Amino acid sequence: WVAISAYGKSAAHQLTVGMVFLSTLPLAWLMMQCGLGLPSVGYSLLTTISLAAVVRLIAIKRILGISPRYWIFRIFMPLLIISVISLSVGSLVCLNFPVSILRIVLTSIACNVVLIPLALLFVLDGGEREFLKVRIGRFYAKIGGRLASVG
Repeated sequence: WVAISAYGKSAAHQLTVGMVFLSTLPLAWLMMQCGLGLPSVGYSLLTTISLAAVVRLIAIKRILGISPRYWIFRIFMPLLIISVISLSVGSLVCLNFPVSILRIVLTSIACNVVLIPLALLFVLDGGEREFLKVRIGRFYAKIGGRLASVG
């Protein structure tokens, strides 16, 4: 929808990012044909996500006038650190439980229990946290009103 309604520099950006993401499956097929096996699907996804991030870095400079350095140090680095911490916690769960559906559930819960609070504290600024707080408050008020009318 965004790509359809975009125009000018934004349309070029959306078209480029879309083409990068559309290349995921052909790239995965090519990697599998080269003998990388089934994990090549993940490798191709990681490659296209990384390439799309580079395209976005170029676009934020050209479209919005925001320094890529700002984006790297204010957004990317905190997210990278938080992701590594979250994946480390998930790895601890994987190492201590046998392969099962329980391990998948526990890993997901452990990663999110670490990821969400850290992201809220270290990635969002005060205005974004306040916005989120207001939106969640409205959501709970709406749900609470509906639950009270049912009960």
